[in-house]
Amino acid sequence: MRHLSSTILLSFLGCSTAPALIISGPNGTGSGNSTQGSLAAYLSGAGSPAFPYWDNIIQVSDSSGVYLGASGAYGWVTTAAHASPLSVGSSIITVSGTNYVVRDSQLVGSADLRMYRIGGESGDAALPGIPNVLLATTTPVAGTNLLDFGRGSRVEGTANSATNSDIALAPGTNASYYEWGSASTMRWGTNTTINLPPWVGGPTGSPSGTFTVGPFTTNLVYSSFEDVGSGNYLTATEANFATGDSGGGMFKLNGSNWELSGWNLYALADPGNPGQPGATTGFGNMAFYGNIPAVKSGIELLFVPEPSSGCLMIALGGVLLRRRR
Repeated sequence: MRHLSSTILLSFLGCSTAPALIISGPNGTGSGNSTQGSLAAYLSGAGSPAFPYWDNIIQVSDSSGVYLGASGAYGWVTTAAHASPLSVGSSIITVSGTNYVVRDSQLVGSADLRMYRIGGESGDAALPGIPNVLLATTTPVAGTNLLDFGRGSRVEGTANSATNSDIALAPGTNASYYEWGSASTMRWGTNTTINLPPWVGGPTGSPSGTFTVGPFTTNLVYSSFEDVGSGNYLTATEANFATGDSGGGMFKLNGSNWELSGWNLYALADPGNPGQPGATTGFGNMAFYGNIPAVKSGIELLFVPEPSSGCLMIALGGVLLRRRR
């Protein structure tokens, strides 16, 4: 098990709200990447199925999250456990334009994953009529295309400034960086899973591994933020994290179905570029996602709860009655 060093980890512990993934391109915004229409056009052009979960991608606390859907009268939301926790009975989560009071909060095992329950109590609004998210059952192999969502931040720079991506170069060559900044809107982006590179340590050459960061021990999968080249910036979709992206959903295709395969957690600076300042994203940075298949059973224990003791007693009574007869 590997402990990620806090000296090179650009984690989002305790960060304030700040929406939108970093997208390689002018000012780190790609071509916008902030609307359902832009995502639909991209997927259509790539020959990929439409993405059915746009309304399931939400803001949670000071970060990002996914509304998994309804289980009976209850709805469930996932986010990173290290994001500022919400208060049961008073905090609000907004899904599809409707506000819901948080009714329960549960950690999922030792992972950096928290689930919030909404709905199902007196006075609660009806749960939104949007689809339940499919959960991946297998860890993505290296080279799997990802679709990622988050509400991280980007400072808007000016031409030829150190905070403008149009002059960003590969790490180690007088690189400039995408500087984290003020809030904007949720954004989508893409990347590809990789095997763990040797400089990180841990299970090198594997597409997943278990790491401890702070109090959480989580099975993770990885991607790397690569420079697409200045001539391609206007159509770039390559994405990495900034503060506020934690908890956002990472999806992959399984046949014709989009599945939630991970959730955004941490970014790691390449030690080959030791001059990278804090609160920035640079090419060569790694992204670490929680691996959904590793926690799927824990999610389902909450999402599909065991029958209550009262229901069990009623069922048992029915069995005894039949036996007596």
